Amino acid sequence: MDWLKEINAAVTVCDNNGIIVYMNEKSEQVFENDGGKNLLGGNLFGCHPEPALTKLKEMLGFSYYIFNL
Repeated sequence: MDWLKEINAAVTVCDNNGIIVYMNEKSEQVFENDGGKNLLGGNLFGCHPEPALTKLKEMLGFSYYIFNL
């Protein structure tokens, strides 16, 4: 995953339950005012208002279905 550290883009990865499991350095910087690396282990659902929250849950449900066939 070295390219994730070097890419000039914020990369935040969560599991199917919305728990943040990875943030690259750029992501930590972008979300510094929201907690930065302390967001690891937190849930994405608490920081997305509607309609983004519903869309996020739909996408996570879809990815769960795809990867657990």
